[in-house]
Amino acid sequence: MRCCARSFQQQGLASLLITVVLVLAATLLALTLNRTTIAEYVMLRNQKAQQQAFANAMSALETLKANYANSMANTTFDAAKMKAAVCPSVAAITGWPTSATALCGSSGSAADIIVAVGLSDDETAIERVTERLLGTNPTQGGRQFPTPLLTGGAANIGGSATVLNYFNDFTIWAGGNLSAQNATINTLIRNTATDPNPTPQTRDYRATNVGPNCNNVPAGYTCSTNMGNNNSIIGLDIIDNDPTLLSLSGLTSDDFLQASLGTGMSRQAFVNYYAGWTVDLRGNFETTYGHPPSSTSFDSVMNNGTPRARVVYVHGDLDISGNTTYGSASAPILLVVDGNAKIKGAFYGSIIAMGNFSTTGNTTIYGAVFAKNAGGGTGNATIVYDPYPNLNYQPFAGAGKPQAIPGSWKDW
Repeated sequence: MRCCARSFQQQGLASLLITVVLVLAATLLALTLNRTTIAEYVMLRNQKAQQQAFANAMSALETLKANYANSMANTTFDAAKMKAAVCPSVAAITGWPTSATALCGSSGSAADIIVAVGLSDDETAIERVTERLLGTNPTQGGRQFPTPLLTGGAANIGGSATVLNYFNDFTIWAGGNLSAQNATINTLIRNTATDPNPTPQTRDYRATNVGPNCNNVPAGYTCSTNMGNNNSIIGLDIIDNDPTLLSLSGLTSDDFLQASLGTGMSRQAFVNYYAGWTVDLRGNFETTYGHPPSSTSFDSVMNNGTPRARVVYVHGDLDISGNTTYGSASAPILLVVDGNAKIKGAFYGSIIAMGNFSTTGNTTIYGAVFAKNAGGGTGNATIVYDPYPNLNYQPFAGAGKPQAIPGSWKDW
């Protein structure tokens, strides 16, 4: 009996040990499963936070792209849990930035990249995305017009006017008559004896330090037309009563713009795709184009001597009465005026007027003018044909509103 009792005790002890081991194993399994569940939960939570942050970053990127497309004045976007900025380079960030501009680095000269960041709802995850921008060509090939002054109607010159062209033998090309009422008209073309070919690299063809006329001819030029002051010499550089140009006066504004730029775009498409700065002088820009203008004042085009955009569209008649300098030799402006354009002061670039064009006071234009109707003006006007901002004969290549470069998108 004692032997059997001892055997039963041993069996009970073994059963107890097995039970304890099984309980421990079950406990360890439960703990492991619990830890795995917690880890999976944390991973899912982190993934969700990253997805939220990424979605916010992409939303900021697309929002700023749309705003920037409407106006290049919109260079930042700042909202709850999302920020974006148009930058010259990307700044290093270690936490949530205090402002959208903090996304921009200090290196680089051109603002050609959109940087956007997003924050998750629980503020545990930050995602950053970027996309490169490239300026568009608002004119066919980005090139300049072939003649300093082109008018669909008459060229009505009053006061004193000098037109210079160092690059070819045309200065004034008009669909109507060349009219000089009590005016002095001088045209200067390249002196082929001293300059058989254009040498803009070494010749000051802009003659910026000279008040040019036929009595004060800058180096590299020769007098071609001398009208007024008992002179009536009209050179071969002037063409008037051209029926081809005269037909432009009968075009719609959209057709004239397409003929001027060679891009085949309507005013709506031009504003949406090319114009980096828009000015509403008619009061109904938003109704016409579907989004607000950049400004209601033409003075806003310049910012401390620098153009806010290289392609400017004016909705309405433009009358510049001050002596401001618009654009520069290295950054000429393509100005499209949906109406009449009256210019005073200094202007670097090309002007397209869908109505009449005129100058007043002391005016110097370094570039070219193309008017749908009549062109001319009063006062002392000088037009210097200038197709070379950077000696590349493409003053407006890449000057249009920047567009996203396909394939340049990147997340960090």
